[in-house]
Amino acid sequence: MSTLRNISSFRCVKDGWKTLDLSNQNLLVIPPAIFEHVDLERLDLQDNNICTAVVPREAASLASLVILDLGNNTNLGHLPRQIGLLAKLRELRVQRCGIEKLPEELYNLQTLEVLVAPGNKITTLSEEVDRLYNLKEIWLGENELESLPGTLCVLSNLHTLSLYKNKLSSLPPGIANLQTLKLLSIQSNRFTALPGDICKLCNLQVLHVGDNVIHELPENITKLTKLRVLSISASHFKVFPAQVLHLWALEELYMGRWSGPGRRSFVPKDIAMLRNLKRLAVDVCGLESLPDGVGALTHLEYLSLSYNRLSYLPPQILTLTNLKVLKLKNNGMTSLPSAMHRLGNIEQIDVSGNPLTYPPAEVLNGGVAAIMAFLTEEARLERIRREKEDREFSQLMNTLSADVDRAEWRWIGRELGLTDLELHAIQEDAQDNVQEQTYKVLMTWREQAGECATLDRLVEHLRSIRLHHLAEALQDMREKRHLADPVL
Repeated sequence: MSTLRNISSFRCVKDGWKTLDLSNQNLLVIPPAIFEHVDLERLDLQDNNICTAVVPREAASLASLVILDLGNNTNLGHLPRQIGLLAKLRELRVQRCGIEKLPEELYNLQTLEVLVAPGNKITTLSEEVDRLYNLKEIWLGENELESLPGTLCVLSNLHTLSLYKNKLSSLPPGIANLQTLKLLSIQSNRFTALPGDICKLCNLQVLHVGDNVIHELPENITKLTKLRVLSISASHFKVFPAQVLHLWALEELYMGRWSGPGRRSFVPKDIAMLRNLKRLAVDVCGLESLPDGVGALTHLEYLSLSYNRLSYLPPQILTLTNLKVLKLKNNGMTSLPSAMHRLGNIEQIDVSGNPLTYPPAEVLNGGVAAIMAFLTEEARLERIRREKEDREFSQLMNTLSADVDRAEWRWIGRELGLTDLELHAIQEDAQDNVQEQTYKVLMTWREQAGECATLDRLVEHLRSIRLHHLAEALQDMREKRHLADPVL
């Protein structure tokens, strides 16, 4: 519908504001009845089909209006000149309205603090922008800006400047004057070098520069000691910018495809220097593994490794017990380890697009709770099996040790990779008891070799040093135990 019978029925008081919410009402025009509500402070007209912005001069009657939202009226086309009559307006939202130019009357709004206009067709920002000296936030992403006026740099209250996905190749020379700036987004533009003056924005906390053809970062970027969020994804760095690793206050780092599309972008081994990281995204990098340093990022709550070449879950992830979100979409993993159940704080797991056969599909389809419950039970069964194996191995080694001569235990120890220092310590600890010495040698090997310490491998080692009698004895003992207990 394009008109409303009873405008007043939509009025409400919300958070202390006198609000008229007409969002998503299929309006084609701005209802003239709105202008009768002279005490309105917030007017929400977003998500309609308003295709003309012709507004009568009665709009000046909305002298109390503080917030106006016209967002997502995609056929609006332009803002009315009467916008300049809203003398108390502090927040204007006109995102995705098909606007090509902001009217000159807009710059009369000296009370304006927030301008939200992404997703339009705006090509220029007027030199008059300095008249909006109370501006705190400018959101102009997804427009067609090719340059910015120098007068922008006198807005001493500005703390947010979002310019992503435009056609910018430079920033005004006075950008360093914006000392209150906390967020700067220039990603997806046409920069070939990052302006050095950005490094003088000492209060900057969020910086998005990715998806530009930049080959390096300024050395002085390390002076941004308050930087909490950095995005360098889809850049064209020749080598990973080591300066990033000295931004120790970083809590979020987005670095997917940092070397550019189609090139392998590894994770630096010194990533552990960023001890405060809570979010890390390394998508579309051709990764087959992760460096050990990732395991030291114990504050991580969000980790995204989607669209890589991981064939297994990197074991470093299992130490990240604060993880809440783990994204592994579109890799090459065929199974998830039962040890993954240690991630007790996990709330979201995305493993879609992997050729997983374990856990079973019905478990994967059950979501994170089903996956973690399955892996927890599998880990319990694995622990029981391992404990049983350890007991059996210990018993076999104790029995085998009784058949070892005094001269043989050192041969066995050296064959199994123990050092002379380790052998000397065992000799001292076992007080010259050959059986105990041999047993300790065998159990030390078991501990060091892990899953490789199989009975078959031990038989091979014994034969290689011509202790065939011990190899045969071990084979006989194993066969007898198999007959006694088919589970072995």
